[in-house]
Amino acid sequence: MNNWETPNSNKNNQTPSFSVTIKNMTNEDLKYLLSFSKNSSNLVKKYILNKDWQPKHTLIINDWGVKYARFVSDKLRGSEHYYIVWYCSVGWQLKVRMFWKSNSEWCRRAWLWEEAIPSWEVIISKWQSIQNATYETTTKVDYRIAQQLDKITNVIKTNWGNHPTSSVPKLSWIGIGKILINQMNKEVKIDKLVDNYPYSSSCEIFRGRNISEIINLYKNIQFWSLDLDAIKPKQNGKYSYNHKYLWVIDVQIFTTTWRGISIDIHIARARNNSPEKFWIDNIIYSDAKINSFWTYDRQINAAPLTPKPIEYKIQSPKNMELWYKTYDWYVDIRDLYQGNPLIIKCKEVLWMNKS
Repeated sequence: MNNWETPNSNKNNQTPSFSVTIKNMTNEDLKYLLSFSKNSSNLVKKYILNKDWQPKHTLIINDWGVKYARFVSDKLRGSEHYYIVWYCSVGWQLKVRMFWKSNSEWCRRAWLWEEAIPSWEVIISKWQSIQNATYETTTKVDYRIAQQLDKITNVIKTNWGNHPTSSVPKLSWIGIGKILINQMNKEVKIDKLVDNYPYSSSCEIFRGRNISEIINLYKNIQFWSLDLDAIKPKQNGKYSYNHKYLWVIDVQIFTTTWRGISIDIHIARARNNSPEKFWIDNIIYSDAKINSFWTYDRQINAAPLTPKPIEYKIQSPKNMELWYKTYDWYVDIRDLYQGNPLIIKCKEVLWMNKS
């Protein structure tokens, strides 16, 4: 078992049509992994040697070869969440990558649970530590891989281990987090849609402002070199995913150009929860490649165009939870940006292609 292809070494630099085979690891697999880890950092070796974090499954994913993973689940704020500790090779060194399923999407993590590290160190695990990053989209796993992770979750739900929070010293987690942030900065280049834009994410615009002010902001938003007239649906550009609160989400990918470069705009709506309300799920370079974090090697920070459909109440405009539907700690914010000309244009193109 020595076929260690990373996503970027895939022959055509394209995400393959996935089929995933999951097997329990054997002692032979573990011996091979330990042997392979000789060139890796001491922190990575600690993971493999720690009984609670040793990989327990092999995943054979098409021509990406054999991968090793540990799956765990835990209650976070009363909800079940799933985590993956993933062992992969980068430059023929064994690396650890971590992922979790939020309420709506799979994201890469630099740590697995907030309680495991001191509050003053939580920042190391966040998007803020990555140059030009944004809270909404930087850490999102490629949508095609996310669909397969959901399938894996369904297959092995009964085998997910407990979340062993006490088994790894906090300092090890801090060290791992800093290493992962440094590695991600090497594997990801992020361009800002708006040069010198004062906000790195959409929710930073909302805090402390009135609802009417934000609605007017989106109605009058500018589109910095983004060609609205060239927008069209992408061939075979449809997919769906599940959201904890909004249920089934349908996405249509549109294409256009920004600064003369081809981009994909992922327009989403909840199939059975106010489907007339659209949002921009992501804006991606059409030729972006997938890196070892399952995100993209070249990204676009498209704030303020990519706010989430629901947002933490504390990160939303003033008193929004008094007027709009709430879900636990969140409030539905979709009405804020329905006047966004980009959303209006994509709706028009969608209806034109249906008629």
